[in-house]
Amino acid sequence: MWCFKNGQPVETIPLLDRAFHYGDGCFTTIR
Repeated sequence: MWCFKNGQPVETIPLLDRAFHYGDGCFTTIR
């Protein structure tokens, strides 16, 4: 999971879970 705060990556977890956090919005993609 990639968490972006102010446009900068903060956390990173297994590629199995892809999640993008944009302020109020959260986009998650699972393949």
